[in-house]
Amino acid sequence: FRSDPFTPGLFHCLLCGKGVRNKHNHFRTHFPGDHRCWQCGVVYCRLDKLKSHLRSVHNVECIQRTQWVPLNLNSVSDW
Repeated sequence: FRSDPFTPGLFHCLLCGKGVRNKHNHFRTHFPGDHRCWQCGVVYCRLDKLKSHLRSVHNVECIQRTQWVPLNLNSVSDW
């Protein structure tokens, strides 16, 4: 990474040229992920990206580390 001379806190990736603020999170995007969506099979290198995908694409929300529920249900009794 190299620092952006005009924007404090911004770094440019030497692999892809993208400007980023979090070097660690960005660096992980260049390697295979281990967080697979059980709905469609897409793989993410970051768990927060998988959670965002599940909310926006499949309309489900994580209520515990391993428990996911549909967002359109009003309560657990609707299951």
